[in-house]
Amino acid sequence: MDTIDGLKAMVAVAQTHSFTTASERLGLSKSLVSKYVAQLEQQANVRLFNRTTRRVDLTEAGEKFYNHAVLVLERYQEMLDNTRAMNNSLIGTLRVSAPFALGETKLAQILPEFILAHPDLKVEVVLSNANVNVVEEGIDVRLRVGELSDSSLIARKISTYPLVVCCSPKYLQSVGGINHPEDLCKAMCIIDSNYKLGSTWPFVHRNGQRKHNIEVKSQLSLNSPSASKEVAKKGGGVILCPIFVVEEDLSKGDLVQLLEDYDVCQFDLLAVYPHREYVAQKVKVFIDFLREKLS
Repeated sequence: MDTIDGLKAMVAVAQTHSFTTASERLGLSKSLVSKYVAQLEQQANVRLFNRTTRRVDLTEAGEKFYNHAVLVLERYQEMLDNTRAMNNSLIGTLRVSAPFALGETKLAQILPEFILAHPDLKVEVVLSNANVNVVEEGIDVRLRVGELSDSSLIARKISTYPLVVCCSPKYLQSVGGINHPEDLCKAMCIIDSNYKLGSTWPFVHRNGQRKHNIEVKSQLSLNSPSASKEVAKKGGGVILCPIFVVEEDLSKGDLVQLLEDYDVCQFDLLAVYPHREYVAQKVKVFIDFLREKLS
């Protein structure tokens, strides 16, 4: 057994609580991962895991072993990164997670440039709107919207995006124009359930006038900005959507932006990664790339 491979196997099992999931993350067979862990237990002369049919958890000795193993692997990665830096190269695999709307637009548009700049680095992108456990799922960088509540993670701000109000030209004509937030009361709106705003849309005029909280009418709610956009393009109503989702449709004239003199709200785009003593060079380079291209 290669010691580094054995430590990687042990750490993966500890983080995923599963030999099967750990083997999938590492690209190894389940039997080989089990063999590596068994060999480590034999060398350390301790049981590292308590195994049940549903879950694998660290023993007290396993917790201590795991903490040391993580540090060893971080130092090993640091050594590799420092050596590779002499050739300005990145290798290995970078696992990135992002919400669907962002991944299908902004991220997809800039990834080719990053890949071309680092031909020896494999990039795996996982799109999901669900909460992602970056440690258990082996994610190097998670792109997320809004505040970070998990203190075990580090967040770096990439950019800020506003939400904009849009509809199709045909729908706008059918409702006779929308020039003030209260005009939304005569329109049918599409709710994006990803946002806590729900059916109460807040507006503040840019000249500093008072805030308007408008309770909009809706027959349809979706958990996808991209799907909401498609409904709006077909005349299904008014949407409140991140600007990057609709900017191409606005430029083509398929959608028109409403109430441009009003601010609704905006959100921060964060790059989130596990709190570690050493951050891998591939993570640093990717986050710097995101800040350069998306800020």
